Amino acid sequence: MIDTVQIDPLSQLFSQLELRARGLARMLVLSSPWGIAVPEAYREFNMYSVRKGNCILQIADQEPITLHAGDAALVLRNRPHIVHDGSRANLRPLSCWLSREEPGCESASSEDGTTWLISENFSLSGMLGCSFATALGDCVVLKADDGEGARHQHLFSLLCRESSAPRPGTAFVYSRLMELFFVEFLRECALKHWDDGKANILRVLFDPQLLRAVQLIHENPGESWTVASLARAAGMSRTAFAVRFTNLAGISPVAYVTKWRMASAEKLLAKGQTLGEVAAQVGYDSDAAFARAFKRHTGASPGTVRRNRTLQPAEQSA
Repeated sequence: MIDTVQIDPLSQLFSQLELRARGLARMLVLSSPWGIAVPEAYREFNMYSVRKGNCILQIADQEPITLHAGDAALVLRNRPHIVHDGSRANLRPLSCWLSREEPGCESASSEDGTTWLISENFSLSGMLGCSFATALGDCVVLKADDGEGARHQHLFSLLCRESSAPRPGTAFVYSRLMELFFVEFLRECALKHWDDGKANILRVLFDPQLLRAVQLIHENPGESWTVASLARAAGMSRTAFAVRFTNLAGISPVAYVTKWRMASAEKLLAKGQTLGEVAAQVGYDSDAAFARAFKRHTGASPGTVRRNRTLQPAEQSA
């Protein structure tokens, strides 16, 4: 008998995020001199995978990152950045390179001196997406020579196969492959920052002491959670739980509960549920109290979200 896979907090987080790939992933065969210039964009992410050769990734004024064949990088929050052959010459928008006729992943020639680069753009919508993007930082790199390198190599091979020879269902398979890539980058990001001592909302999703409490928040956002009740679920004292949670996440347990409630409410409203239905499901006794809290934390009224079925960009408070 196969054991049921437990739904962990990271999986629950992904169920709330609206992650979308543009569907433009393709092989760029680039001969020197070449350079791609990408401006900043709200809640967007750019992914690059080097299939042959190497290139330089430079984000704003940070130190350049060299990517070799088999490496992949995700530029988070779409910081202004450039990808080039080392010369910084012939910098052009990504759209210019994408508009060229290029061979597919499997049919590109092996001409020397070229770089084969796959590029894709992701977006995250929703108020939780904004907080999530901020937590991720600026860039995550998956190295081909790392222990887990074979995982993303296999995914890219599947992507190339789908892109080169589309079959019925390709669009669905493609979107799922992109989501898997994003999960791999997310895992790498969380592990990278685990021991750096910096508060990050992702850290509570990987902490074994806080695991049960976070699961309960995600599964039952309408429960009247308190620090005391969450601490009991975690098997910790109230003070120890509050201190550990805040040190790891950078926000208090109660603030995290509110953030998750608002993210859950946003998704329910976007599905067309009424104000009263949503308020009850996320733990508010009155429609008015819920509407005030939602507006304060998301910058939009519940009615606006129901009408537009999408939340307009707004600065989110913790």
